[in-house]
This record gives sequence, C-alpha cells and structure tokens, in this order.
Amino acid sequence: MIASLPTLAASPEHEAVLKQLHLPPGFNIRIFADNLPNARQMALGDKGVVYVGSRQQRLRRAR
Repeated sequence: MIASLPTLAASPEHEAVLKQLHLPPGFNIRIFADNLPNARQMALGDKGVVYVGSRQQRLRRAR
C-alpha cells in the first residue's frame, strides 16, 4: 500500500516545483527520495520495497 511509504519533508525548492504541477482529481504527489539522480521509473516490490530505475538502466533500492 503506497499510503504507508515514508515521505521526506520538502525543501523550499521542492515545494516551489510541486506547486507548479497540476494533477488530475484524485491524484497526489509527494517527495519520497531526493538522492536518486536521473530517476525515471518506480516499482513497488515485495514487502514494500521501492525500486527506482534510471535512464542509465541502473536499478536502485530506495529506503
């Protein structure tokens, strides 16, 4: 369940970017990690592990 994932406190720079985004009704956005350069895809694995892929085809486990 995605609602149980941890969320980082957004920095002022992140808040400014988030305020510029327009999402359809029922959608929301939040910062999960900010130390994963060039992140492109996310997948939720077993036991709530989040995997992040990048354009360089690297797979990282987000904590």
